[in-house]
Amino acid sequence: MALGQRVAQRRKELGLTMEEVANQVGVSQAAINNMEKRDARSSKNVERLAEILGVGVEWLLTGEGLKEISSKIYALPVIPMHWLNGSMTSEVRTPPSLVEMYRIFGKDEIAKWIPVMTDFQDRGFAITVRGDSMVSPSGRSFPDGTDVVFELYPNGKKLQTADLVLARMSSSEEVTFKKYVEEAGHRYLAPLNPQYPIIEGEFTVVAVYQFGIIY
Repeated sequence: MALGQRVAQRRKELGLTMEEVANQVGVSQAAINNMEKRDARSSKNVERLAEILGVGVEWLLTGEGLKEISSKIYALPVIPMHWLNGSMTSEVRTPPSLVEMYRIFGKDEIAKWIPVMTDFQDRGFAITVRGDSMVSPSGRSFPDGTDVVFELYPNGKKLQTADLVLARMSSSEEVTFKKYVEEAGHRYLAPLNPQYPIIEGEFTVVAVYQFGIIY
């Protein structure tokens, strides 16, 4: 049995569609379909696939070693953007967890939950992209209506140039989804759509991109 067959077997055991797996890996549904149908024997996304499918990397590649590690599926809220922007109270200006945001705003405004295979320990959430400033002519792109999953920052990892972030502007206290850029000690935010200008000025990174789900 090849890797592609094991991916198909495990995906079906978990009741996941090709689209659901593709969204969380960050590839097209066609890529997952090709992997399964053509019995692929390797993949550059094997570690991410193993995490999503709750299996060991060795088992996915060779059929040996530990198969099932975790098959738990978590529900992640798609939160209203104003939970993160200037309408926030001072006590949750940099929210430590979703629990704290629930305490301030309640859960009544959450109209949508999405299934994920990563446990963010109450620090993960999604927002729905509005507008086309993050639509790129090539590479990663986030059209209007895309649900994008983030983890609250700081998350123990150092920000890198080209990381995608949610950032709160100091001047307006509005939150925006953009690419983080740091050059010679100078920080700014850049859209993926070249028709939009870069954003200068002071800002605070609120959360860091994990993956996007395009419907």
